[in-house]
Amino acid sequence: MIPFLVLVRIISNPLSNLFQKKLVSQKSNPLFIIFITYVSLSIISLPLFGKIFFTGLPPEYFIYMFICALFAVSANVLIVKALGHSDLSLLGPINSYKPIFGMILGIFMLNEIPSWMGLFGVSLILFGTYFVADKSGLNKKRNASKYLIYDKGVQFRIAALFLSGIEAVFLKKALLFSTPFISMGLWCITGFIVSGIASVILLKKNLIKDFYELPANKKTFFFLFITTGLMQFTTLLIFEKMQVSYALALFQTSALISVLLGYKYFNEKNIKNRIVGSLLMLTGSIIIILFK
Repeated sequence: MIPFLVLVRIISNPLSNLFQKKLVSQKSNPLFIIFITYVSLSIISLPLFGKIFFTGLPPEYFIYMFICALFAVSANVLIVKALGHSDLSLLGPINSYKPIFGMILGIFMLNEIPSWMGLFGVSLILFGTYFVADKSGLNKKRNASKYLIYDKGVQFRIAALFLSGIEAVFLKKALLFSTPFISMGLWCITGFIVSGIASVILLKKNLIKDFYELPANKKTFFFLFITTGLMQFTTLLIFEKMQVSYALALFQTSALISVLLGYKYFNEKNIKNRIVGSLLMLTGSIIIILFK
């Protein structure tokens, strides 16, 4: 059962990003995209309402889940904004930087000194970055570094990684009090509340305009709803049954799928280099997670 769940999670994540990129390419607002996703997910969560709020769950659980919603909505909006600025085949591999952030936090907050294998993993990720980032090839590494640092999409994606990392910590805490099924329902409902309030405050009159344009993209929104729901639910199930470090290592393989989807659906360039870079970054991130 676990291998099947991991496979669904690996495939659904880049597919969700694909549909997000399609929507933002058609000028849909990133916050509105996330809001509609949560609206759809909340509707199917309504049957769980009684179990969530009337079965004596402790207050800490609801606090943790509300914090999760704040960081999840913020991170997802940043991901969609990133997809509006940069290639899917570039942003997918950037997810491999997540273990590096975890290592840095461990050094400063937990006094964890990385092993030689961990440092080797970092070097592989940085080396793979040159393949992924340099549009003109591999002979101008400085240009590749500059391109990556100043690319707005990459900046948004890295910020989203930081926020989603915080969300994962509180989500793991919340799972100690309840089941993945109930947590999925509350994740959808709290996300709907947070994204709804943010949309009303920040989008204002544009929110009505976006609703009028919704029917034109209903099919893409439907597929986004399906893939996002599968991604989150399988994540919760996997975290309950598998060590987080091993799960995160397996999740990194979705970067390669992102590169292939970027080439197939958006005709993105430099794909051979990005495949090589993704494999290097994937190997590096797995080494960090498993051998740090």
